[in-house]
Amino acid sequence: MTVAWDFGDGTTAAEPFGVAVSHSYVEPGDHTVTAEAIGHNAGAATVTARSRNLLVSDDQASFEGAALAGWTGNNATVAVTDERAAHGQYSLLVTITGASPASADARVSVTNPGVDIDGRLLTFIASLWVPYAGRSGRLTVGYLDATGTQFGSAQQLTNQTLAANQWTQLRADLVMREGSVGFLLRLVVAGGVTGDLFYADRVGVFLGAVQSPDWALPSATPA
Repeated sequence: MTVAWDFGDGTTAAEPFGVAVSHSYVEPGDHTVTAEAIGHNAGAATVTARSRNLLVSDDQASFEGAALAGWTGNNATVAVTDERAAHGQYSLLVTITGASPASADARVSVTNPGVDIDGRLLTFIASLWVPYAGRSGRLTVGYLDATGTQFGSAQQLTNQTLAANQWTQLRADLVMREGSVGFLLRLVVAGGVTGDLFYADRVGVFLGAVQSPDWALPSATPA
């Protein structure tokens, strides 16, 4: 029996059943891959090949190891909690503590995502939960050079109203500035006051235009 492969970018292959195949994509993003068995017990199956999550660990994306994994707070404290989660059991709890609550955020730096991001389109995804009405969620991205230093102006990518007491997913695309080696991702809830809290989970950074439902852990996407 032969398996006919269609990799969704105009490339096809045919191999005997049981023979492993591999394929590299020129363009990042999501690609529909179809495998069709030809011969005895013929059939077909379809999967989606995804760009990988560029966060450096599953804990950075979903906190399931109950570890902060590089996340810090600005005018806020951060902690991993099992009070609620958009994925798995844990999420990141952010409590506003500073004198400037409007600028409070949770942030993480990725200085070596393992791929060249200079001048390339990235998709940023995160889910936020707030217990209050009248708050908006923002994804803000800064450009990092080879020394891990931020340069240029940070880009505010979203300003989306957050529904109270439920998870809201934020998604935005950004073409990285020339010279970018890494990025600083900030999760901001605007309209808060000192003592307010919010939760973050299901965080992802992907090469190319990736749709919101296609979030995945770093370990679940190819290296």
